[in-house]
Amino acid sequence: MADADSKTIEFVVVTGTCYVMISYIDAERLDFSPNELIFSNLNTSKGLGLGAEVLINSIRIGQIEVSNVQAFGVRGLEESILELSFLSKLQSYESRDF
Repeated sequence: MADADSKTIEFVVVTGTCYVMISYIDAERLDFSPNELIFSNLNTSKGLGLGAEVLINSIRIGQIEVSNVQAFGVRGLEESILELSFLSKLQSYESRDF
C-alpha cells in the first residue's frame, strides 16, 4: 500500500520494466480525467496495451517519499505496478521473498 497524491493505492512491485503503471481505475482515483488522457500503444509485461503518460506528484510508502514519478495509466491493467521509475529514485532497495 502506498499514498499516491494523498490517495491510498495498492501496488505490486515489479522490477522488469521501466515505468510505474497504474490501473485505469487507480488513474481515475488519482483525478486523471479519462477525457484528457492521450492513450497510445504501450508494451507492458503482459503484452501490448493502451497507456497514457501521467505524472504522479508524490508516492509515499512509510517514511519513503518520491516526488515527480513518471507513470502510465493503462487500460485493462488489473493491478497497479510500482517499477523502476520509482525504485531508481531511491538510494538503494532490497528485494526478498516473503
